[in-house]
Amino acid sequence: MSWDVVSMFPNIDNNLGISAVRRALNSRSVNIPSTDCLVEAVEICLRVNNCQFSGQSFVQKHGTAMGPKNACSYADLAMGIIDEKAKFGGSLKPMLWWRYKDDIFDIWTQGLPKLLEFTDNINGLYPTIKFELVYSLISRCIFVTGLSALMFMLNPPIAISIYLFRVHTPNTAKEQFPLG
Repeated sequence: MSWDVVSMFPNIDNNLGISAVRRALNSRSVNIPSTDCLVEAVEICLRVNNCQFSGQSFVQKHGTAMGPKNACSYADLAMGIIDEKAKFGGSLKPMLWWRYKDDIFDIWTQGLPKLLEFTDNINGLYPTIKFELVYSLISRCIFVTGLSALMFMLNPPIAISIYLFRVHTPNTAKEQFPLG
């Protein structure tokens, strides 16, 4: 089964993101440039994150956009804090918790009621981050963005086959929002 972090990039609270960036920067062995200098640069990127659509200008005030070069690293650092809480913070613990960007894969062996309870728990970890559970009691096939994993239950071991496939990512706004 898997979880999807719902609209991860725009839902990462700026306070969470900045504290994650600061924590990562403070762990460097060489602090040049200074942590404060780099955190200020990230804050500027978050504050002046603007775009135009249909002739109107917009400023994103919460979270980060997906386009900036630092967005993936920023999101990964912020989600790392939530990952730690999900994996180690509660009485229910996932077996694997393998996350790639906004998709989390796990093999759950504690039954459906505990799975639903765990999902409620992780949805309470941070107010703006929500996890959407994807599971099936019948299907043995899991689809994650850009990755397919086929799981076969073989009394008792589990065999997993992983297939990678290309996902088209539009390079321009024109490809993302075709007109006409």
